[in-house]
Amino acid sequence: MATTWYGLGTDRLEGGRSRDSSGRELIRAGIRRLLRTKPGEYPSDPNMGNQAWRYLHRPLTSGVLVLIGYSCLEVIARYEDRVRVNLDEDVPPVILDDEQGSICVSVEYQWADNLEYDVLGVRFPLRIGGEEVEFDTSLSN
Repeated sequence: MATTWYGLGTDRLEGGRSRDSSGRELIRAGIRRLLRTKPGEYPSDPNMGNQAWRYLHRPLTSGVLVLIGYSCLEVIARYEDRVRVNLDEDVPPVILDDEQGSICVSVEYQWADNLEYDVLGVRFPLRIGGEEVEFDTSLSN
């Protein structure tokens, strides 16, 4: 059973869930933030976070790109029970953007309440010249 991730910004928690958790934009913002959370970023739950961050500094082979895409699906399935992802289907598209020094991942999921599909895009920065590139959220819906 998935546990609802509670990192929706400044909302207070009630029973492990954000008070204002019904709005889809808040849920999308929570998923986006969850995808960008590095493992160990929250001392209260050091395992929380997207494992994709561990693969970003490896040589970018097709296998590593598959791991990054699957990690995005897995973290949503583990921490967000208001949407559903299918871990048995193909890995989401992962595109290497050399110009911006980032990897773009498009994650498809279903809303748990009405089973409509939605897509969320996120960019992961790569290191260029030893410095980390800032996030670009222009791919986000």
